[in-house]
Amino acid sequence: VDCDTREVEIIPVAKAQEWTRALEPLADGQPNFGEYAEELKTKAESALWTEFDKIKSAFDSKNDALVKQAKRSVESLAERKVRRNENLMQREGLHENIRNMHRGRIRNIRTDAKSKLAEIDSRSRAQSYVEIIGVAVAHPQR
Repeated sequence: VDCDTREVEIIPVAKAQEWTRALEPLADGQPNFGEYAEELKTKAESALWTEFDKIKSAFDSKNDALVKQAKRSVESLAERKVRRNENLMQREGLHENIRNMHRGRIRNIRTDAKSKLAEIDSRSRAQSYVEIIGVAVAHPQR
């Protein structure tokens, strides 16, 4: 927060840490925001939430794409295995016990695929949150 213009600028964490180390702590440990304290606080919080929403949106989009890709992979593999077993069942002169074995494999393939898809769904629910760990206000030297 620029105390003169009351503008908020998002800066990288490393730069904020560098600035924080460079600034001397105030004598009483409390920042002096002046008469604009509430306005500055509101602007800083708003900027923080805006930045968080941007980052969360980008993360959610990437996560959704990865989840869809993982699901397509599971479904595709299961479909190929089912087709292979269905083709094996179609052979002429195949004993009924062997056909039953292929039917059982197909059931197991579908059950395993459903289980894997459910696991992907349960693992894909990422939670994001914001925790404010500090505030720094730099007063420019005049």
